[in-house]
Amino acid sequence: MTEREISAASPGLRQAWIAGLLGLLANMTAVLVLVVLHSRLAGTSPIVRAFPFLGQEPLRTWWLWGWFAFFLLLSLIEIPIMALALRALSRSSARRPLLLTAAAFVFFPAVYAWMNWLFNAGLVHSLITAAGALVRLLIVHFSIQ
Repeated sequence: MTEREISAASPGLRQAWIAGLLGLLANMTAVLVLVVLHSRLAGTSPIVRAFPFLGQEPLRTWWLWGWFAFFLLLSLIEIPIMALALRALSRSSARRPLLLTAAAFVFFPAVYAWMNWLFNAGLVHSLITAAGALVRLLIVHFSIQ
């Protein structure tokens, strides 16, 4: 959005944009901590360290792609539901639940990224999952207009 569009928008939309950007900032912070932890642990997750047989082929491939698909699917399934919820919340007069929901909605792919990393230590897969926050920020914008 341009500055003119933001200033012309309703106060609720501007507040939702700010809440979404705060959620994105929290998402990026969580992902940065994940990257640092990944480099400190030499690329292995605590679960794979506890159960070393999960890191051996052919089970490793199924384990890695299975968890990645599961968390990515969870992340994608909740998008239409939350878009409808945001639209309904934007029609109400209460602003605080809308702003908290928008921030949490944009932040939550970082939670899926952390869970994905804990189960399979796939940093690239976790980053792909966390990048869904950008799509969610756009959904917040278009759901509240």
